[in-house]
Amino acid sequence: MQSRLRKDGFFKGLKPVAVAMALMCASAVPAASAGFLWDCKLSDYARSKGWIASTIGFVDDGSGAVQVVDPLILHYHKVALQGQVLRNDTKRLIVKWTLSGGEKEGGGTYGDFDYRASISKATGQIQLTAQPRQFDAGLRSGGRCTRRTK
Repeated sequence: MQSRLRKDGFFKGLKPVAVAMALMCASAVPAASAGFLWDCKLSDYARSKGWIASTIGFVDDGSGAVQVVDPLILHYHKVALQGQVLRNDTKRLIVKWTLSGGEKEGGGTYGDFDYRASISKATGQIQLTAQPRQFDAGLRSGGRCTRRTK
């Protein structure tokens, strides 16, 4: 199950777009709120067969809601997705979201992909999983996130 995006170099062209979109979402946060962006770089994304991007952003608007943006999300949905916050305390942020509408190589669409990201607030380490609903095994990647307010 390989993504069409990997073959035509789609990620390279959208990496700046994903970061720009995340920054735009973060800049839309009123100055008085505690909004910020987790700007994450995944170091071992290549083994994910194109279903995990090399960069991903999590926009925390200060209200407890978190938006997720990466090249896949922008390709299929054109805007950031609202993530479901599973945990957000002093130690860790855990968010999950679902990506729908992707195309399989050879035509047709895949079922939903369920994503889950866990970010350690102390170290910035991220662990990300992508689980296609129709399969038992999922994909994993890890990396480091930087918290940005500008």
